[in-house]
Amino acid sequence: MRELLVVIDYQNDFVTGALGNPAAAALEPGIAARVAAQLERGGRVLFTRDTHGTDYLNTREGRFLPVAHCIKGSQGWGLYGSLSQYETGVRDGVSIVDKPTFGCAALPAEAEALCGGAPDSIEICGVVTDICVVSNAVLLHSAFLNARVAVLKDLCAAATPEGHARALALLAGMGYEIVVLYEGEQHLARLLQPQEELKYIFVLPHSGMAQELTLPNAPCLFSSVDYEGRDIPTVRFYAEVGGKSDVAAV
Repeated sequence: MRELLVVIDYQNDFVTGALGNPAAAALEPGIAARVAAQLERGGRVLFTRDTHGTDYLNTREGRFLPVAHCIKGSQGWGLYGSLSQYETGVRDGVSIVDKPTFGCAALPAEAEALCGGAPDSIEICGVVTDICVVSNAVLLHSAFLNARVAVLKDLCAAATPEGHARALALLAGMGYEIVVLYEGEQHLARLLQPQEELKYIFVLPHSGMAQELTLPNAPCLFSSVDYEGRDIPTVRFYAEVGGKSDVAAV
């Protein structure tokens, strides 16, 4: 299986620089561990770098977001923290793509070249969830129609929690229906009548509940929401693999 991890724009300017965000800084250990694990098991890792010139403020994006950032060659342009090690030298299984705006049209071709063919599984993390992460997730989802594509929400950050919500709303706009089930409501899943091209996201109190569902004959994703005594919940996504109720954490 060709497995690809795509790390979107985890650069200094998005973490501590011009567009810095404490939520992005907190991602470093998790992203670093995920990259290392991916390479250890023979997977591939593709980093994108948001890349602009000194004329950024005169570009269309610059007029939309008038904050100069990720100027090529600047400190802010480099990958953040321990991830910067992947910018030095040539590493097996690693590639870096410089992109001039939110979505990278060259990304599918770079992914296929790195994997030696169309990837079977694509996981995406980085920043900013509701801008560049979603833009490139849509590109990859459209380019590789048979691939499993998952956004690792715990390894992504947006400027606000609402940004994460907007990203999820975009999934709904791509043909996903969001179904919220509480403990004891497992039987309700069998009542769904799937329509053509409809996909489902089941939001559950815990991942184990997915094993108890009778799923519709349609593509399904799963999400668990755990407050763990905090105001902001931990949200985890799972993908259906190997059967109607066999899910794996992503």
